[in-house]
Amino acid sequence: GGKSENIAPESLMNTRPAVVYEHNTVSDVLNYIKNLSFPVLFLPVINDNGLLKGTLKFNNLIKGEL
Repeated sequence: GGKSENIAPESLMNTRPAVVYEHNTVSDVLNYIKNLSFPVLFLPVINDNGLLKGTLKFNNLIKGEL
């Protein structure tokens, strides 16, 4: 049989998740999303202390419903 390999949970975690800051403008956020290497449907919104303030849904951003 094949040898089962141990997978470290850290290797599955995204250590640099896509986030936006509460002070970012719509333009900032759209430019940021365009430069990501993966698709996003929503982004966590954090403050300067790294605390979660809410979630930004991509379809709301495009409609301008901030």
